[in-house]
Amino acid sequence: MRKELPVIVGAFAEEEQADAAVAGLKAFDLEPDLIGVSMRVDGRAGDAVHLVGVMAPPRLRGQIERLFLACDALLLGGPAEALAAFGAVPHPGVIEDGDVKLPSGREYHDSTNGRAR
Repeated sequence: MRKELPVIVGAFAEEEQADAAVAGLKAFDLEPDLIGVSMRVDGRAGDAVHLVGVMAPPRLRGQIERLFLACDALLLGGPAEALAAFGAVPHPGVIEDGDVKLPSGREYHDSTNGRAR
């Protein structure tokens, strides 16, 4: 049976910070299927919050946490912390902005060549 990787979630005030975190994750050669992004409204302040979640290989856990902190994460934790604070955890392989979900992983159909990625 395949063991699930632990999930690390970072919450960012600015879209640019979340984008920088995702770019950093990609620089670690992580598969897009392991990364998820969603935008939520923080109920307490009414501000947009950009969540980045990643299924983190244990060898990269410290580097990912440092990356998120360097990108000024408001919150750094696991799924339980993200659920408690924002009511959501980004789904791996999906970039979600409000009600729009854009696939980013290879489980989705690639319409340019008619095959799954």
